[in-house]
Amino acid sequence: LDGILARLERRGTDADECLVRDVEGAVAEGATSNVFFVDDGTLKTPSVTVPILPGVTRAVVLELAAERGIPVETGTYDVEAVRAADEAFLTNTTWEVRPVAAVDGVAVGGGPTTDALADAFDRRVEACDGDADRS
Repeated sequence: LDGILARLERRGTDADECLVRDVEGAVAEGATSNVFFVDDGTLKTPSVTVPILPGVTRAVVLELAAERGIPVETGTYDVEAVRAADEAFLTNTTWEVRPVAAVDGVAVGGGPTTDALADAFDRRVEACDGDADRS
């Protein structure tokens, strides 16, 4: 229901997605996605202790980050932390890894960590597709 309400609130804007906050005001997720951002070389994402959908794509991205030695932190973050991030991206099954252009009109964009994880995710999907072709 929260995702539906968030998408309704987004109507009339240029935004493709919206950030959903918990009752305390912390970023929880996107209306249809999980949110990640990079701050000083550390990949950050809301903790699953916040009421979020854990997400299969989210789990794969966290695994890929660990494999590449990218420091990961899960926690509670406000919108300003995402807005001030070095880079930010969203994940879901359809978008896979998608850079965030802006938060509330403030440019954020992707970057080297986003690109590395998007490339690694693409390779993982291609490897799985190849396995499916062999069965």
